Amino acid sequence: TVLSADRTKLVEMRIPSDMTKRGTCVVWDLVDRKKLISVELPVAVGNPPHADVSPNGKRLVTIAYQPNPAGGQRTLIVTG
Repeated sequence: TVLSADRTKLVEMRIPSDMTKRGTCVVWDLVDRKKLISVELPVAVGNPPHADVSPNGKRLVTIAYQPNPAGGQRTLIVTG
């Protein structure tokens, strides 16, 4: 879990122990006590995905490595 800089949002990462399955990232509004968003994360082989909220609490950024189906190097996926 990650707490936003303004302490109003909590980012919860749900990563399955089987790293061949997708995880989820859920952002909670701690002031209004409600779920703001839930996004699916790409399959992450080797390195678990990470997420954070911008300092003003308005943007969610996720990063994860996605495997290359043809072999070769993994691809870094960044979303915002």
